[in-house]
Amino acid sequence: MQVIMIGVFGGSFDPVHIGHLRSALEVQLLTGCRQIRFVPSREPPHRSGPVVSAEHRVEMLRIAISGHPEWVIDNRELHRSGPSYTITTLESLRSEMTDKFCLLVGSDAFVHFESWHRYRDILSLAHVLVMVRPGSTFSEWIKGHEFRERLTENVTELKDHPAGKIHVCEVTALDISSSKIRRCLGKGWSCEYLMPAEEIDFINRNKLYT
Repeated sequence: MQVIMIGVFGGSFDPVHIGHLRSALEVQLLTGCRQIRFVPSREPPHRSGPVVSAEHRVEMLRIAISGHPEWVIDNRELHRSGPSYTITTLESLRSEMTDKFCLLVGSDAFVHFESWHRYRDILSLAHVLVMVRPGSTFSEWIKGHEFRERLTENVTELKDHPAGKIHVCEVTALDISSSKIRRCLGKGWSCEYLMPAEEIDFINRNKLYT
């Protein structure tokens, strides 16, 4: 029976940018995930809330991923009140799907993973794909942590185990963040090449982040 892995990529996406998109693409190529589900959060537990509306963030995502039929938007967190906990999302997905889930997490977020709500339960439902930039010291950090026992360099192990493995994916270093883009837009600067042109047009038409 063919093993299908689904990438789960959560975030505010306020706005989504080339860094998000390139990382998702490279992780998909490295691991063979059949699908990437972009999950915009309503109330991120570990940071301040989004600047623009959920409707605008979803539309920017729709525009940005339109060229990838295997990438989809999953709105379930937007329809749920309270903090957007990853474990709640994974439990909801598990109730609907039998595929294996791979949670995409940046290395800067993963070093605080133990502060996440029910983090051990997350590892019972999904593998974790940690996205790191070249030259990062994350691989050395995790080798000195209890999570090292879950670490695997072999993508095949993700398919052989139901959940709980941690795989480090080295992605292209792009010094882009949503906060930097918001600052650029607020100053009236061009964001060309930082996000898809169609998304920039949508932002300008709707006067977002100004």
